[in-house]
Amino acid sequence: MPIITPDGVVGRINRVAGDTSDILLSVDPRSAIDVVLPRSGGRGILRGKPGENGYRCAIEYLMQGEQAKEGDLVVTSGLAGFPRDLPVGKVSKVTRNSAGLSQELEVSPDVDFARLSEVLVVVAPAPPADPEAGTHKPLVPSHGLGVYR
Repeated sequence: MPIITPDGVVGRINRVAGDTSDILLSVDPRSAIDVVLPRSGGRGILRGKPGENGYRCAIEYLMQGEQAKEGDLVVTSGLAGFPRDLPVGKVSKVTRNSAGLSQELEVSPDVDFARLSEVLVVVAPAPPADPEAGTHKPLVPSHGLGVYR
């Protein structure tokens, strides 16, 4: 399940034990979130980037043809469990590799992880209401197993 704040994406639930959950932060190098740059439409994978302060990310697999620049907004793409258009951060550095097919972008997260105290857990939407809720007749199987309601 995705974890967010009003500022943006924090990460996702990694493990649950009893009443507690471990969160894999978006700035963790093991994290991978599908993101998009709304200005150019370019898509890539956001991964945590180890460094001096620990609160940096990088977008990998963004094609060279995508015109990314510093200051571009980064949002979730709507794939892999995250709702679409949740803010992630802003591009702080663009590194183009002339020999490769992709470029790497450094991202400054919108969430201030050093001051993080409360988060929201995005749960799955409720299932649609059953239009025949009061009209169910018991099902009796003619052979084998059946579903009883």
